[in-house]
Amino acid sequence: MLGYTLKEMRATSWLDITHPDDVDLELKLFRQMAVGNLENYTIEKRFIHKQAHHVWARLTLSLVRDVHGRPDYQIAIIENITQRKIAEKALRALTNTLEQQVAERTELAETQSRQLQELTVELIKAEERERQRIAGLLHDELQQLLAAARMQADVLITKYPSEKIPETLKQLLNDSIENTRHLSYELSPPVLHHSGLVAAIEWLVRRLHEQFELQVDLEIKKAPHIEVNHPLKVFLFRAVQELLFNIVKHCDVNKAWLTLSEFDNNLVITVSDQGKGFNPETLSRFDKSGLGLASIKTRACSAGGGLHIESVLGGGSQFTLTVPLSLPEASKPENSSAEADLQPRFKVAEIGTGGTGGETNVVFADDHKVIRQALIRLIEGQPNIKVVGEAANGEEALNLARTLNPDVIVMDLSMPVMDGVEATRRIKAELPNVRIIGLSMYEDEQITRTMQEAGAELFLTKTASSAELLKAIYGIYN
Repeated sequence: MLGYTLKEMRATSWLDITHPDDVDLELKLFRQMAVGNLENYTIEKRFIHKQAHHVWARLTLSLVRDVHGRPDYQIAIIENITQRKIAEKALRALTNTLEQQVAERTELAETQSRQLQELTVELIKAEERERQRIAGLLHDELQQLLAAARMQADVLITKYPSEKIPETLKQLLNDSIENTRHLSYELSPPVLHHSGLVAAIEWLVRRLHEQFELQVDLEIKKAPHIEVNHPLKVFLFRAVQELLFNIVKHCDVNKAWLTLSEFDNNLVITVSDQGKGFNPETLSRFDKSGLGLASIKTRACSAGGGLHIESVLGGGSQFTLTVPLSLPEASKPENSSAEADLQPRFKVAEIGTGGTGGETNVVFADDHKVIRQALIRLIEGQPNIKVVGEAANGEEALNLARTLNPDVIVMDLSMPVMDGVEATRRIKAELPNVRIIGLSMYEDEQITRTMQEAGAELFLTKTASSAELLKAIYGIYN
């Protein structure tokens, strides 16, 4: 086995033909046997071949005693296990390679899953950006100009009461404002961006009832204050909107059930009806408009969740949407052009802080210069009112409040850098005596409640009459 002759073996110590790394273990066992503490042992060791390579062997050494119990001789059985060791080594290498490949592929799968989630978030954000862009054009340009025109009409009517200014002019402006408001509301509801998920869903339920007389029984289980990040909130809102709108379009019923619950760090939304039902295998036919059931399912899966559909013809339908309570933020939030310039752009009147001589000092905060100028003209000449500053965003309004300590701030809801809700909350925390009047193109109970919860005393639309605004500034309101 080792290439030696019998004569060479007899002239060689077993220590000389044992691999140096295996000597200590065998010597320890051999000495225990020599003193009678051990009867036999088995080890795997390396022998040194005559040609200097190693030979793996399995050695079993047993002690044989004589009739008197004294050590007599030893029996050694040596089995060549070199091929087995080579095979074990190859198997270990293969196992390590497989484990490495599994680890690499697992990491790749996890990376791809994260990338898919991020792409899903980007798609949701891109869609919502486009909705907001179009809604913004309507709100920030057309609606504001129409509202400014309406304010100018009020000024003309007040200043020149003897002139025959047709009431139809105001009515046309009001109708135009209402139509553009409705379009921008449908494209990008402000409640979606200024309130939580539950508030947005509650608004949607009310809206569908007003528009289509669909009665939705909403139930919030276990998690009455569900908090999710913005991309997930947008996806869930649009998904629920599509599921409920499908009931309006296809089910021929006027009632549905909607449940929100939290389970195992997942948000579970169930939408059900007792309508016509359908074959879930024909999902593609729902993709002709809107978000689409198949699209909802794909995006939910991409986000780490899923959409389970149960439906039979004539037996109603139930949709169960499950998503993790958070989605990764694929990128930093987009900044508007106004956010890029954080330098103050407000104007401060050369007066002391606070009202003096019975005057009510007012600050107007609105990102539209046309609207600010229209508001200022609207109250020009009114007794005991003085405009002391203008702000183009919530941050400027906050700085003005700290500098001027005005009596009243007329605060727009939707502004860049810091919106009116957050600005109101901060100003009231620092300066509780400053009265804040919320102002917006939108007219909605949820928006009103959100602004009032932030600390606003009153909430008016920009289409309200000049008398209403003046009463609010003077503090004459219920």
